[in-house]
Amino acid sequence: MKQIISTAVTILFLQPSFLLANSGQMMGNWGDHSMGWFGGMGWISMLFFWGLVILLIIALIKWIMAPKTGTANSALEILKARYAKGEIDKQEFENKKQDLN
Repeated sequence: MKQIISTAVTILFLQPSFLLANSGQMMGNWGDHSMGWFGGMGWISMLFFWGLVILLIIALIKWIMAPKTGTANSALEILKARYAKGEIDKQEFENKKQDLN
């Protein structure tokens, strides 16, 4: 997930600067807006840019809202480890195991 987010952020920052660097000849004539900054294909770059922004937001929301798994299992594993080390007896192990379930 982190790799997807970092790739999207990299593309978001590089894509507009790449298009601006390659369209310098069109930026000099501000009076003629028929071609725009990015030529006749400016709407494609706009869709691409906003598509990446939306995907980045969705990935971030999924990452934040992902359930934090492993808490109940880790508590049981800790309990088993404490019983195996002899820190608690069988009665206490069974009582705590019932509490976890």
